[in-house]
Amino acid sequence: MNNFSCAAVYGGSSIRQQKRDLESIPDFIVGTTGRLLDHVHNTKGFSLDDVEVLVLDEADRLIEMGFKDEVEAIVR
Repeated sequence: MNNFSCAAVYGGSSIRQQKRDLESIPDFIVGTTGRLLDHVHNTKGFSLDDVEVLVLDEADRLIEMGFKDEVEAIVR
């Protein structure tokens, strides 16, 4: 049986702890668009370059709510 690691990144939670969690290069990352982009831009060594599968739950709703630029930035 394989062990998988996961990190949750979202606002209102400790960004320092999230940075430590991301340093371990988790298999799965679950997060909000804003905090995920924050880590992409500000967490040294973290990127989405090696992502194999991206799931954007309710991306259509995010776009309708005005987060089109953020969604496109994550996909890029």
